[in-house]
Amino acid sequence: MRKAIINATLAGVLLCGATVASAQDTAQGRGFGATLDIGGTNAVTQGDTGLKNAPNPSNTPSPNAFDGSAGPATLPAAPLIEVITGPSRTRGCSSGTGCPELFPTPAGSDPLDPTLSDEVFTHSTGGDATASLLPAAIPGGTDVLNAVLDPRTRTAG
Repeated sequence: MRKAIINATLAGVLLCGATVASAQDTAQGRGFGATLDIGGTNAVTQGDTGLKNAPNPSNTPSPNAFDGSAGPATLPAAPLIEVITGPSRTRGCSSGTGCPELFPTPAGSDPLDPTLSDEVFTHSTGGDATASLLPAAIPGGTDVLNAVLDPRTRTAG
């Protein structure tokens, strides 16, 4: 039981990296809101941007950049556990000369650090999360355990 709770409360886990391999700059990122592992096996992943990478000819408007978003996640596994997270996002650039499409003017509500504008980088954010163990199991409708996580951000470059 403890393993499932620990894995469920790791909402907003981020994977990202920016590397130079064989003189080719690459960027790869993923952000997801919630994952529930039971017995070491993934049962559910929600709010997942999926793995994004650059360069990739299918990326638009530029093959050297990516910007992926995923909505909030809810894992209703009552009466055992309930997990709710906010949205996730991952952005990256594989060009050392920059990816201006990731730095719009005006900057918008979720701007990237301007120092990344001419860097190979990946920047991923996982949504905030709440996890409740045995929701409403204690008389009076109280949860046995609650965990709250702030949004998690990771930048590699």
